[in-house]
Amino acid sequence: MDLIYQVGRFDVAFEKSLTFALGPDESPREYQAPLSSIALREYLITDQETKAKVILIYPISLFLNKRVVESLSDVNLKSKLTSLLNRNSVEHSAFFNDPHSLFTEHPHSKIADDFVVISSVGTYEGVVFQSSLNILILQIFTDL
Repeated sequence: MDLIYQVGRFDVAFEKSLTFALGPDESPREYQAPLSSIALREYLITDQETKAKVILIYPISLFLNKRVVESLSDVNLKSKLTSLLNRNSVEHSAFFNDPHSLFTEHPHSKIADDFVVISSVGTYEGVVFQSSLNILILQIFTDL
């Protein structure tokens, strides 16, 4: 079985399907998907007749992108993430204790086979993440 790991996306156009051309250079086939890993999984399953799974890697800081939260069409997710962005909220503390439950609502989690949430490094949107590259490598390695 092929495992395809990809870092998850959360930008303004993260739900938009893109076109990926996969296969032999002389006759690639086009696949529509919001992530290259999803297109690659489809190619491996349909054209190569092999088993493949997509595992997304989400840095814990992914949902802290205010611009994307403001543009979300999913009212329920938008409400939860707006609360998350309020650093004094109960949701903010709860998220950092158990980020997995909120990442299950990310639209890409629903089309991937699995996902893992890893630490972030540095400061983003005023939140300081105290991790190291060694910790990130260990988190990904233990998932493998």
